[in-house]
Amino acid sequence: MSVAPDTPSNLPRHRRPPEHGGTGKDPLWSIQERNLGVHLRYVADTVLVPTHGVIEPTIPMPFAAYQQALAETAPYWARQ
Repeated sequence: MSVAPDTPSNLPRHRRPPEHGGTGKDPLWSIQERNLGVHLRYVADTVLVPTHGVIEPTIPMPFAAYQQALAETAPYWARQ
């Protein structure tokens, strides 16, 4: 899952919808990192580019378990 902390402008242009200066077609959502729970975490792509990253599991798990962990965060997502 592609994520950008702090501001949607940190997402690649093709990921941002037109109302956020991009060409993407999907809506943007936000969540506080503390609401990811114990099984998910934000990881920056690199130390040099900490403005973009991914949400990944904190421990090895099957993909279905990762999907379930993401689904459990649904109450905390807010549409931007």
